[in-house]
Amino acid sequence: MNDNSYKYGRGDFWARFVTTLIITVLVLGIAALFYFHGVMYISVWVSVVSAVLISLFVLSVPRRLIFEEDLLEIKCVLESSFLPYDKIWLVEEGSLRGKICVCGSFGFFGYYGFYLDLRCFSSGRKMITRVYAKRKDDLVEIVCGGKRYLVGCAEREELIFELRRRADIK
Repeated sequence: MNDNSYKYGRGDFWARFVTTLIITVLVLGIAALFYFHGVMYISVWVSVVSAVLISLFVLSVPRRLIFEEDLLEIKCVLESSFLPYDKIWLVEEGSLRGKICVCGSFGFFGYYGFYLDLRCFSSGRKMITRVYAKRKDDLVEIVCGGKRYLVGCAEREELIFELRRRADIK
């Protein structure tokens, strides 16, 4: 642990592959559009919309987990989520298995957004899980205030221990 914070670590192979593939296809597609149609309304419109969508994804990339005095801050490039320790009642190892991305990224700069848990019908869990990860492995599931979060961390065991200690979970 460094300065009461944990980094998400580097993205896995699939996230790097998807990110590279999408950016390459977009750049080649926009270049082809300009080559074949010139500077037309549709070419500029597609370029601007693509840039805005990529910017939205980049601004949502998870950066680090920060332990404050009374809460855990899940820090992204632009936004933060705050989980008060007194509302955390479950911390355990998590997995993306059985979850489908509803709104967010499925490998483009990582795994983040809202995911539908297909096991919710048989297990009684919440249907929607908020995911903040750069890799599919090393995930920690946190239930706080009735909401489920999956966060990625290279030091998963240390994070689980520290969260359980601060939230007073046995």
